[in-house]
Amino acid sequence: MIGTPSGFATDDELVRVGGWAVMKIEPELTDLMVMTRSLPNNCKADDSVKKHIEKPAKGKKKRNKGKKGNKPYRIGDTVNLKDLLFTQERDYLIKYKDVQIKKEQLVGKVIVLHFVSLVKGHDNLIPDPDLIDIYKKLEPKGGFEVVFVAVGDGLTCLDTRESTSTYSTPQQCFEEIFSTMPWTAIPFSDLKSRNRLEKLFCIVSDTRLEMEPVSFVIDSRGVVLQADATQVFSMYGSAGYPFTKQRLKCLDHEDYVTMEQLSVSTLLASPQRDYVITNKGDQVPLHKLEDKVVALYFFTDISNVRITSKLKLAYKELCEKMEAFEVVLINLLSISSDTCEDTFWKTFEAMPWLAIPSKDTDCCKKLLRIFDSTICDPGPYPVSKLVIIGPRGKFIEPCGANILCCYGIPAYPFTRFSAVNLKIEKVKDVKPEMFWNLDAIFRQQNGSEVQFSQIVGKRIIVLFQLFNDIPEQTLKKLIALYNQMKGTDDEFEVIHIREESKWGHVGAVIPWLMHPPFSNASDAGKVMRRLFYYGENGLVAFDRDGRIVRMTRRLAVGKTVFPFFDAEKMEDEVLQDMQEDLYEPLETLLCCCW
Repeated sequence: MIGTPSGFATDDELVRVGGWAVMKIEPELTDLMVMTRSLPNNCKADDSVKKHIEKPAKGKKKRNKGKKGNKPYRIGDTVNLKDLLFTQERDYLIKYKDVQIKKEQLVGKVIVLHFVSLVKGHDNLIPDPDLIDIYKKLEPKGGFEVVFVAVGDGLTCLDTRESTSTYSTPQQCFEEIFSTMPWTAIPFSDLKSRNRLEKLFCIVSDTRLEMEPVSFVIDSRGVVLQADATQVFSMYGSAGYPFTKQRLKCLDHEDYVTMEQLSVSTLLASPQRDYVITNKGDQVPLHKLEDKVVALYFFTDISNVRITSKLKLAYKELCEKMEAFEVVLINLLSISSDTCEDTFWKTFEAMPWLAIPSKDTDCCKKLLRIFDSTICDPGPYPVSKLVIIGPRGKFIEPCGANILCCYGIPAYPFTRFSAVNLKIEKVKDVKPEMFWNLDAIFRQQNGSEVQFSQIVGKRIIVLFQLFNDIPEQTLKKLIALYNQMKGTDDEFEVIHIREESKWGHVGAVIPWLMHPPFSNASDAGKVMRRLFYYGENGLVAFDRDGRIVRMTRRLAVGKTVFPFFDAEKMEDEVLQDMQEDLYEPLETLLCCCW
């Protein structure tokens, strides 16, 4: 047994992936953990980056600069950086305030050509926080430089500028953007060089530039290492240097090994750090967290107020109960925007738990790579989430935030198993009499009427069909089974909850009882919402004693699974339904949770 019976999975409920236990009903997560990627035999995590520099493919020729119809540069193509970046009249690049960087200073460096449109109002006028973070870490070490290439003459910028803008010329438009960048640039005045770069790299026709900057990574020999580097910067940060395919594969392999040997230490440690910090700045060794349930709080300032408040209450109560529980803040603000250290501390000081230092953005990116497909909703920005790690890494729950917010502290340790147990506990006292009194009348499709008192003591199925149709094949199988069981020891009655106006549109002759939907505000409606979200199809089966023995949205029909079986197996169906629900956006779930 892992943890306590109230919330942890047993060994029978886990499947081993390498050295890591994953919940059986989590196929997506299991697929994530067993991903395999090709890795060069000589590629190790601590290899010198020089070993990862790609050599140009044999026979690869430089692109003809004057050739019409040039295709975009691809990984492995070669360019002449000296000819591209400098001219006979200009042997330097500039930094802000016209500081000159001579071409000799770029020798031996990996260069990023960073194309940015001058069109005012585009998001790409906002500095790329990922590239800024990478530059601040790599530039002092040498071997790395970024060159800003302004695309356009700025006239469009002037036509659409906001009333608060302070510039009135294309040059000022360039300067406003350049002032936010710590790296070099092709001078705005060198329109010929900028236009040549635009054409050679097919930037003019590149629709990506309408949404974000376009970056090419080129090594010191002129080999194109990345032709669409924005996503690479976002995923790998400075750890991806020099951004070759081999280096990125090495990082992917390290991620895989981390999950094979899952623990708080392997997840949260970095080469420079084996601790997390308190909101006072004190260091807490990671090994002290290994025997605890640890919630990794992926934090943003987007829709996180509810999670933070719920988590604070849970943290306080669980600490008072001396539960072995800890929270570690993963500050996504540090990688999704160029926030300063003071902003991090202002936020963190109001939280009672631990955190990864905000400057360790590479660790944050590693965690996002590992958990992204299970914790991040689709969209341009990360979303606040909780990933629950069991003691010694024995289990993982990627949907901790949804479980906490929907089911509260009683669902500790915030796994789907503890939530299922809690939900079953909440509904096990539901009886058919909570929906209808004994005098309630049901109609059949043929117009006859049956009083509820006449079916009390029988096996009863309540079939909820509110807005969506039940598949015709499912209905036909259920009708056949209903008729087959009639008059036998296995007989059961069905009460079909459906709009009366649609009773004649089911595509089959329905032999059982019909009843219109409950008002959402009625007592019966409230009971129904304890079972299913309002508006969903679902099936609840009661035995002769009125106990719930089945509750599911999966209307499977078969001799072994329908309509009744041991109530102890109901947990499996509730778990399957919950598996789908937990990946819904939190706000959607909160509108429906009981």
